[in-house]
Amino acid sequence: MTDPTRVLQVLIHDLRTPIGVAQGYVRLLQDQKLESPQERARALARAMDALGHLSRLCAEAAGFLDTGSVAMAIPASELAARVEARLGSHGAEVDRASIAADARIRVGCDAERLADAIAVVLGTIGDANQKLAPTVHIESRMSLLHFLAAPDGCGLAAVAGDAKQPFDPWRGRGLGVPLAHHLITAAHGQVWSLTSAVLVAIPLETSTA
Repeated sequence: MTDPTRVLQVLIHDLRTPIGVAQGYVRLLQDQKLESPQERARALARAMDALGHLSRLCAEAAGFLDTGSVAMAIPASELAARVEARLGSHGAEVDRASIAADARIRVGCDAERLADAIAVVLGTIGDANQKLAPTVHIESRMSLLHFLAAPDGCGLAAVAGDAKQPFDPWRGRGLGVPLAHHLITAAHGQVWSLTSAVLVAIPLETSTA
């Protein structure tokens, strides 16, 4: 469960900067402090950038209220493919043979938002390994769909002995990672920090027919 007080604290902190920037440039324009058309155009562009950032922060904050009910089921293979597509240059190794054809995942949001959330969390491994682009290994094991991001692209077997710690979504700035973490947990998923990796595990359902 996401702490609403923590969300509010981060939101208030992060809103101050774009509001202050936008106000500063608007005052310069309002007081006619900028003489050349080029200076006025730059000031307007920077004010618009700040307002765009403000809009993104508000959308992220609203995302905490819009996770829906955990009722919609999607194929596990579809989620794996969507995450793989979002990783782009990071690369992904998908063990498709391990994902049963009837395996499904119950989500509290649409498949695209969940895939985006998983990609955001997996991308945090780059914060601690700036010189090593992580590779993601996607595999189904023990009724879970695993997404493992590690700098050397190792699979689950290579990190089996690593100590797992609960992932801290608040270690950075902004609401992007906490929102992603919130969407994953809304799908009953878990996120773990390992020695040099991040692991997302989403529970699977299989047909009993």
